[in-house]
Amino acid sequence: MVNFRTVTSDYHTSNIIALQEKYEEATVALAEMEKRAVMAESMLEATLQYQSGQTKLQPEGNGLKVQDEDEVETR
Repeated sequence: MVNFRTVTSDYHTSNIIALQEKYEEATVALAEMEKRAVMAESMLEATLQYQSGQTKLQPEGNGLKVQDEDEVETR
């Protein structure tokens, strides 16, 4: 005869193991998302810095002219 407590205990143990596995998978996925977010933030910052530099440098004749910050802000 099957012991009810043993069956219940085995059931709960298997549920706990399944939940632990799901937790571990979620933790790994979250770490990957955090890495991607940091990379995206770094890329955005680099792009903004690059664009800021391009805005300040405008071609003038054969060379480049660095515009005053006041001129850049009024655009």
